[in-house]
Amino acid sequence: MTNGNSASFVSSLGIAVILMTGYARAAPPVVVVSGVDSHITKQAYRIADDEESFSTIYREHLGLKKGDFFQKQHLNVDFSRYMVVAVFQGEEYNNRGIEVLDVVGTDSNCIIQYRPLWYQTEARFDLASSFAFVVIPKTRKPIQIDQDIRSGLSSPPKWTTKATLQTKQEEAPSTGKGR
Repeated sequence: MTNGNSASFVSSLGIAVILMTGYARAAPPVVVVSGVDSHITKQAYRIADDEESFSTIYREHLGLKKGDFFQKQHLNVDFSRYMVVAVFQGEEYNNRGIEVLDVVGTDSNCIIQYRPLWYQTEARFDLASSFAFVVIPKTRKPIQIDQDIRSGLSSPPKWTTKATLQTKQEEAPSTGKGR
């Protein structure tokens, strides 16, 4: 039989751990689209918070230039509520995409944690340009992109910050002066 003090201690310990880490789980990504055939062959990270910026990123991802015929359908995003964070891993061998492991919110930023999905082969190497489009609720906080760089899946995650992207800041309300 246990007394109420031990249950209270365990609850307090759990709350203390959450407070010490400073992390609060954000809403998970709404959608993640990942693949291995991007025309963006250098590692890059971008934010799209409107249709025009997303279309520009998506066209570059497809290898299209301005004015090229554009028929392929891309994500339909409600940019009044959501934004897209694009992760391009660049050209690498034996990679089958990007897995988004977590989206975490802190008081000062939003952290997206991911890992490339590498695999081993014996005699053949496959070249891929992995990408992920991560749709998240719109935020004005900076977006920190962390990659898991551990050497084996049996090891615990080892995070390195690959980029911190600034979002558009709220416009100051108009005072009506200086028109």
